[in-house]
Amino acid sequence: MSEKQKLEQIFTSIYDKVRKIQNNNYFDKAVERETSKTYIGMSDDFFFKQMVDLIFQGGLRGQIWQRYEPEIRKEFKNYKVRKVANFTQKNVERMLANPKMLKNRKKIEAAIHNAKEMVAISKEYDGFWKWLDSHNGKNIQELVEKLRSSFKWMGYTNAYAFLKYVGMDVIKPDLNVRRVLFRLRLIDSETATPKTYQQIQEVAKKMAKTNKVRMAVVDFTLYMYGAGEKPFVKYAVCGKIPKCNICGLRQYCFHEEPIL
Repeated sequence: MSEKQKLEQIFTSIYDKVRKIQNNNYFDKAVERETSKTYIGMSDDFFFKQMVDLIFQGGLRGQIWQRYEPEIRKEFKNYKVRKVANFTQKNVERMLANPKMLKNRKKIEAAIHNAKEMVAISKEYDGFWKWLDSHNGKNIQELVEKLRSSFKWMGYTNAYAFLKYVGMDVIKPDLNVRRVLFRLRLIDSETATPKTYQQIQEVAKKMAKTNKVRMAVVDFTLYMYGAGEKPFVKYAVCGKIPKCNICGLRQYCFHEEPIL
């Protein structure tokens, strides 16, 4: 079997399985959104919101984030990046004194720093989206490194996540995605390293091309297979404790015994 045939079989099997265990067509609807998502022509405020969300959601459960988000939105002027770029230390202290605000000085200062950087890039390129687009089709790792060097709270995972969330055709190297690809022997390790991240991008790019879908669809499909996030699907097939008895890819996986 060729590599192309193998990747086609693996993705088709995972995609079909996730569709069968989805709730109320949530997965299908999400795939439609991922297929049509684009960053082209989007406002700088749109990108800033995505970046602030990533910064403040880190380490928080969904319900906690939802409780704080309205106040974060209010404090950051409804994510108007040019207004936030003019913030000073007084704004930081005001936020920290707000009883409804998530009190994390480093995250607040990172968001303000990033606003200033984003505005500067936007002025140079006549729009932040044009700066991103100038890297489209090139080595994505180069863009990731530029995000990491220019913006705060942008580690490798957040940098890839940011690009994926705004609509660029990349895959987020989430723990669940790493686990699935590693178990299927498509990457050398599930450890969070730059080498692993690059291997994931390469595998996902080939898988997307072979199956004629966007990498974002590959990303979402693998994530649901490994994470089983509700309300999209009923359960994870390849979770921390995998349901090998219902997986159709045992011939590729290193698990020798079913774990129920």
